Amino acid sequence: MVSTSYYNSPFYPNAGGYSSGSSQFRIQRFTNNRLFNEMGSVVDDITFQWAYLNGVVTHQSISPLVGNISVPLTSYTLGNADITSDTTFTLDATCGVIHRTATTQVRFVRPVFFGKVPIATPAESDILAMDKRIDEITTFITTINLADEYSCFAAPMTNRITDIQAPFLDWVSILDTYQIIDDFPITMIDGTSVPYQLVVKKMSEHTSGQDIELKIVF
Repeated sequence: MVSTSYYNSPFYPNAGGYSSGSSQFRIQRFTNNRLFNEMGSVVDDITFQWAYLNGVVTHQSISPLVGNISVPLTSYTLGNADITSDTTFTLDATCGVIHRTATTQVRFVRPVFFGKVPIATPAESDILAMDKRIDEITTFITTINLADEYSCFAAPMTNRITDIQAPFLDWVSILDTYQIIDDFPITMIDGTSVPYQLVVKKMSEHTSGQDIELKIVF
């Protein structure tokens, strides 16, 4: 998973102080490949990549854990990082008398489970057997193939699902065809029991080998 880039623009002022029309040296992007990770996991290896505009770098470093990096390298893999909590990394770069910084994060989140279950009152094992989405918890679209099964979605109670939609002429709510089960305990990979909201189809469906498309709204 590629992380979100941090650019030199009015929207990312920490990435180098860009102003419109500027030809000064700046950091164009600074990213990492481990932006979102499941809470309870350990991130050992991280690859950083970055790019510059308008200048030749004379010194560059990444903190924490990395330190100085030889010029002109624009990527670096950190091994044995042993990161278990949200961490912000900062790229410092110098071109002559100009100094710029940019940041990128390694974040830990609870997963969203999605897919299908064999019964309308699933067990914890049924939820854990579904696919996991390890990303920022935002609205997403998925496809599901059902054979007398129940579409099902599970999210942490702190990030509740607010709607399930299907595409007709437009996206239309079908939430009333689902039952909602609150405070369903699910054991995470770190052994912690976390209350989840389950959204389970009331009636089983058979899609005859075809995928159906659903939008999960937060």
